[in-house]
Amino acid sequence: MSATIHYRVTSTEDPYISVGWPSEFIASLERAFGHFPCELKESDLPILRGLSAAKNLPCNNDPYVQVMELIGKFGSIELYASY
Repeated sequence: MSATIHYRVTSTEDPYISVGWPSEFIASLERAFGHFPCELKESDLPILRGLSAAKNLPCNNDPYVQVMELIGKFGSIELYASY
């Protein structure tokens, strides 16, 4: 079963990011941050950069880059999944 990865900001919307391999994405966040769902903030950017570098995906197809951009825009986000 595939999961959709969401992020939460203070609003009534429930936006999401496109992740081609959500189970692996969730597992990498659990290894890096100890749990999922997780709240990520600017201090987590170095870890996300490392995860992105390890995957070496094109920027337009890299969910770690998307997450870093959202953190830059909102300051912090919560990632969670729906099935």
